[in-house]
Amino acid sequence: MERWIIDNQYIKVVGSFFDSNNIKRGSPQMNALKEQLIQFIFKNDSIKIENELNGKPILKGTNWHVSVSHSNNWLFIQTTPLFQPGIDIEPLREKIVRIAPRFLNDTDFINLQDWPQLLGLHLIWGAKEAIYKSYSQKGLDFRKEIFINLPPYSLSSKELKGSILKNGKKQSFELIFELLPNNELLLYITNTGNPI
Repeated sequence: MERWIIDNQYIKVVGSFFDSNNIKRGSPQMNALKEQLIQFIFKNDSIKIENELNGKPILKGTNWHVSVSHSNNWLFIQTTPLFQPGIDIEPLREKIVRIAPRFLNDTDFINLQDWPQLLGLHLIWGAKEAIYKSYSQKGLDFRKEIFINLPPYSLSSKELKGSILKNGKKQSFELIFELLPNNELLLYITNTGNPI
């Protein structure tokens, strides 16, 4: 089983490549794969991943927080005790151009100017998804309340910043992105400002 791992003292990101013909979302096999990744991270059978009624994943048996994302053939889990994590993986697809007006604001559009269109749009969309998961409350408007600050185009630095502006308050986020095999983009949060 192919794995992708980032492991530091307080942030762990683990991904597993799987056969999407045999493992479907919400299936017992997908749940078993999530459990395997949790065991790989913690080496402790008492720590389990479960979903709250609203669908948010939580870890039982530890004070670490968790975020989960999957695409066609990848399942990723991010855990940290420091903040509510947020992770997103997206295959780079042309259809994002069609749906971009639903999530882009004027600031995002300006930031896109240096980037190849497909990659830039997916960076903004994936970063907003990761931030939405980290915020973990309903009612966040992707266009009006989440802003992504893309740096000038470069694949050598994989850091970007984002923020939520809601009810006159601001929360900041730092993210990392990685381009994976099969033309898929992974984004995850590495730091957050004070929750709003």
